[in-house]
Amino acid sequence: MKIILIGFATSGKTTVGKLLAQKLNLDFYDVDQMVENSLGASVAEIFQRYGEERFRVYENLAMLSLGAHLNGVIACGGGSVSQQDFGEMTAHCDKIVWLKVSAKTAYSRLDGVSRPLFDGLSFEEFSKIMDERNALYEKHCDVAIDTDGKTVEEVLNDLLKAIGS
Repeated sequence: MKIILIGFATSGKTTVGKLLAQKLNLDFYDVDQMVENSLGASVAEIFQRYGEERFRVYENLAMLSLGAHLNGVIACGGGSVSQQDFGEMTAHCDKIVWLKVSAKTAYSRLDGVSRPLFDGLSFEEFSKIMDERNALYEKHCDVAIDTDGKTVEEVLNDLLKAIGS
């Protein structure tokens, strides 16, 4: 079984993904972590050194390295859906799950956390980026799970029901 988690920053892809993988006895892969490990730098440092465009190249390479025949739970980076070949990279999975989060919740969760694409943005600017990505998440997902106001366990239970486990 191959499950891909998509969603905006702070939606819980990594946290819920790890728990889901444990519950289903699958390996867990965090694409951002894979990029960080391959370059020996944090996502923020990679953005600062190379820029977003080059980061997306590394992100795509990490996604492609997971292969079509791999089983596991994969937490994608929040912007991975914006890549032209995202659909191709995710074609061989059982479910693509969008962990939905409201702009208000995501913005508040980023308070004090450095995220290169969002640092210094007003709520309106942040919401605009989120609206653009939400359209892509909706386009690519098989199922959407609302995470606002829910505990990690509640999101996990909703996710397990949605994938039939």
